[in-house]
Amino acid sequence: MSPPSRVLLLTPGRTGSQALATILTQLAPWEGVVASHEHPLSRTLIPLSHLHQPLAERLALWLAWTKNRALQQIRIDPLLSHCAATPLARCSDRVVFISRRPSSWAESLARKIRYQKLFPLIRTTPLLRPPAPAPIRELLQHRLPKESPYLMGLLAAYVALHRAVDALQLSEPILQLRYEDLYGAPGSVPWQQAWQRLWQALAWPVPIPWDQVQTLQQRRQNAAPVLLRRSLHDPKAVDAVVHGLIRHGWE
Repeated sequence: MSPPSRVLLLTPGRTGSQALATILTQLAPWEGVVASHEHPLSRTLIPLSHLHQPLAERLALWLAWTKNRALQQIRIDPLLSHCAATPLARCSDRVVFISRRPSSWAESLARKIRYQKLFPLIRTTPLLRPPAPAPIRELLQHRLPKESPYLMGLLAAYVALHRAVDALQLSEPILQLRYEDLYGAPGSVPWQQAWQRLWQALAWPVPIPWDQVQTLQQRRQNAAPVLLRRSLHDPKAVDAVVHGLIRHGWE
């Protein structure tokens, strides 16, 4: 069986996507495999999607599948995922969705925003946040009044992406993986199963080099910053409300 030429890894971000692109590049069984993370122009997609969504989607398609002779292109880009998940998935041969527990995702994103000193700008400029329907954001703020409104805006985009993925109808079923499994304890059953499922989706006809996977993951974990200050008041409530919105909607 020939490998799928266009593999799209959808993700809301903060799921180890940049490290995963590096790991897959090093583990690829052929020289013609290209695993790419964020395109330099992807950062223009979020403000553009607020101003003109169809144009943002056309730009996302152009950025995702550049014309080259690669045997297999693996595109991992959270910005593309938030702005054009549906059209990108329909133009892909295989789609994988990697998600993360909502409260953990929000904490990690807030930490990145603080680390990059973007907090005042992101908090006051909705144009710089991933697009999300206003009803989701308003309901999150109503259900979680103690939490920061700007974080609820980010979580609204998280909900919107998950609902878009759930609504996709493709000829090939979407493979859904959890960040907590993919980057879990090496050697554990969930960790092994997650990597086996990803390997099968890529259709790589070689055994998984478990020792190499573990070594590359350990390098990534050693470089990850430690969470020193929490941004959420009630992580359990955030998880319950967000999961409820994804499963049951906001009507």
